[in-house]
Amino acid sequence: MTAQAPLLWFLGLRPEDRRLVQEAAGDGYECRVLAGADALTFALERGDDPLLLWLGSGMWRTLRARLPHTAEILQLIPTVLVLEENAERALLEQALDGHFQQLIRFPLDRQQVFDALSRAREVRNMYQDMERMAREIMMERELLERKSEVCAFLFQSMAGLDSAAHARDLIARCRRAMGEALSVETVHALWWGKGERTYCLLDAPEGTAEAEAWQGLLLERAAADGPAHAPMSLHCGDGKRLPRPEHTLLLPLEIRGRRCGLLALDMDRAPRLGRDLSQALDAVRRHLALVLWERSQDGEFFAALPSDSASSDASQERRLSV
Repeated sequence: MTAQAPLLWFLGLRPEDRRLVQEAAGDGYECRVLAGADALTFALERGDDPLLLWLGSGMWRTLRARLPHTAEILQLIPTVLVLEENAERALLEQALDGHFQQLIRFPLDRQQVFDALSRAREVRNMYQDMERMAREIMMERELLERKSEVCAFLFQSMAGLDSAAHARDLIARCRRAMGEALSVETVHALWWGKGERTYCLLDAPEGTAEAEAWQGLLLERAAADGPAHAPMSLHCGDGKRLPRPEHTLLLPLEIRGRRCGLLALDMDRAPRLGRDLSQALDAVRRHLALVLWERSQDGEFFAALPSDSASSDASQERRLSV
């Protein structure tokens, strides 16, 4: 892809001055003559970006008198105003307040043209450097925000999983933590740990097609080195979504390289993870495996159903009331 040649505009410039600028600029510039104020307005509306506008003082006076709005817009364009040889003092004062990049008095010479072009390129390079720096700052800010979000995800996940009271609470906390960073709707897990007992933690109501489908998927994917015993199913939520392979992220639960379970994340859309989030998710799944390993011998951790807990609480309230 070839770089576009810098664009020079000529407006109200005498033919001999225009020829001098074109000769001094050479073939490295694209020169364009604007027929009048209407051509200038059209070029501005089209979004052209000239390196420099060479403007005759007679045309400038016309614009200020008849098209003041266009004359104000010229302040946004790098402009060289070419004054007459005997310009009046009032014109000079007005020109100094016109925010021109450079003022040149007739007659033009090649050195003046070289100086104007060099200054214009320096100014453009400076603005391009400023734009590059601004983009880099914005990119660094976005990167910092993403890393902050990942750190918050890690902190909330670790703290939440450690404080889970029982297996259902663990799945609920895992679902909430995953939902902060990913579009996770339900979380399911199969855990066989040391091989003594197997638990299937299903984020779906008992006796539903969804629960059976998720349990079947987990057992099928874990068939190679999975559990030796039939799993005890614990229903940890009321999710009503069937497995969708393209929206399901399956993660192994491992302890020191030994596979002890399987985690399934049911997502709203196909997972697309960046490097930082992938590393954080890997740390969370390892921590979840460690929590399950440590609690695998705790019978109360994998004990009563929520309905049993509710009935025990109700009976306790009745005893207290008596």
